[in-house]
Amino acid sequence: MESMIARCVARSERIFPEITPDLYSITGPPGTLSHDRQAAHRLLALSNTAFSFRERFLGRGLDEGPRELGRLLLDHRLAFEAEMAAEHNRADFFWNQFYERFGTVARSSLAWKAVIAEVFGKTNAAFLDDPLQLCKRFVNEVLIDTHCAFYNGRIQETDTLSLDDRAFVHFAYIEKLLGWADLSKESEASLLKPPALTQARLFE
Repeated sequence: MESMIARCVARSERIFPEITPDLYSITGPPGTLSHDRQAAHRLLALSNTAFSFRERFLGRGLDEGPRELGRLLLDHRLAFEAEMAAEHNRADFFWNQFYERFGTVARSSLAWKAVIAEVFGKTNAAFLDDPLQLCKRFVNEVLIDTHCAFYNGRIQETDTLSLDDRAFVHFAYIEKLLGWADLSKESEASLLKPPALTQARLFE
């Protein structure tokens, strides 16, 4: 079996939920989650925002903040659900929709500041000092870890990988995300080395 991949980070450091099939439905018992973790759940719940046709499909009339991020999260949730159902063409459509739009939001400190103010609360000084830190946490804990989970799930399902295996689609998404992440060299190596070595071996 091929080696699984993961970021080098302690589980206790997460604010977003673990990547499970219930990623977008977990709420957690009241009082058991920290303020930041409760807010992270509320952030993911933006994927359930109701959009008009104009907002959803044309991207018009959205505020620079929660509703814009909610539109992105809806694409991520639909891709996530399609991936779990092995509907790969549908999944790739929504992954592509997500990543085509993500760069604009990721670069906008104003958008993340608005999200923090509405979802996390104005008292969260740690994120308000550097709103893009929340973006990095989102990239690391939700986006990268989602693709790690699908990569790992795939390599555990099969004894023989090919170069066109679905696992490498998720590896490619991880590579695209590294520019938005804030990872140590050790974490980058733990993500990239096993799949890269496997691909190299398959080319031999």
